[in-house]
Amino acid sequence: MKGRLLILAGLLAAAVLAYWGAQWYFAHRHPPPPPPAADPLAWMETELQIDGATLAKVRALHDSYQPVCGTMCMQIAEANARVRSLLEQSRAMTPELEQALREAQLRQADCRTAMLRHIYETAALLPPDAGGRYLKIVTARLVEDGLCLSDVTEKKP
Repeated sequence: MKGRLLILAGLLAAAVLAYWGAQWYFAHRHPPPPPPAADPLAWMETELQIDGATLAKVRALHDSYQPVCGTMCMQIAEANARVRSLLEQSRAMTPELEQALREAQLRQADCRTAMLRHIYETAALLPPDAGGRYLKIVTARLVEDGLCLSDVTEKKP
């Protein structure tokens, strides 16, 4: 009887050790991903090697543009909703649908133009080398369809 208890205790101890060993191994082998950056423009400081004062100017310009960007995004969403509504009602191209499509394209073009203007204003705040690198990074992403300002400037490609 004593032998069986000793074997059972040994098996239990081995199971506990195996469990904790596996926990430690997987916790250290696959650490959790880092949390997202609190400052979406922080990449500019390290990637473009700009100082805190310059980054503060960029941040102020970025923050002042956000309401403009938000308004334009709402206008694009409304124009797209109008197109969707007309598509649901129609089985053929109508003058109304054609006009709605043109309006949606115009809203997107206005947005991209304003965004590019903002990007150039931002680049002008940076030292020449950093401004050139910034333009290369963000304009490469701007040519992709459907990007919003936050997609272009807040995430390093």
